[in-house]
Amino acid sequence: MMNREQQIEQLQVLLDRSYDSYQGYSKAAENVEEKALKLFLFNVSLERKDNSMALSQIITDLGGTPDDSGTLKGAAHRTWFDLKSMMMTNTEEVIIEECLRGEEKLVEDYMSVLKEADFPKNIENMLARQLGTVQSRVKKLETLAELETA
Repeated sequence: MMNREQQIEQLQVLLDRSYDSYQGYSKAAENVEEKALKLFLFNVSLERKDNSMALSQIITDLGGTPDDSGTLKGAAHRTWFDLKSMMMTNTEEVIIEECLRGEEKLVEDYMSVLKEADFPKNIENMLARQLGTVQSRVKKLETLAELETA
């Protein structure tokens, strides 16, 4: 059984990833021209911001101090992504592929935390809801990727 400190550490991992995702989707929305895709990316960024805020609150409720600055790796990835987007001709396709890759990693992270951690039911339910949202975004991005390559 995990102690409170271990639970906070696991939640911090998800907070870091969610914050990185929020920043990444915000940046992606800035880099596309197509209005429907821009709106989709912006809406996902808002979902991730909400997820980050909820995770921060739970960490605080458990007695921890949330760090919502994201990760150095996430910041480096966004910089690399900007450079890649500038050099590619089909920016939308690149953005969709990168978002899909990030979502798949986020699904893995949520599944790992839910499998390893022993949270109270209310926290477990919230994490499961967030995971469900991420999984639905994976499906949407897979559809968008198919349309871009067709």
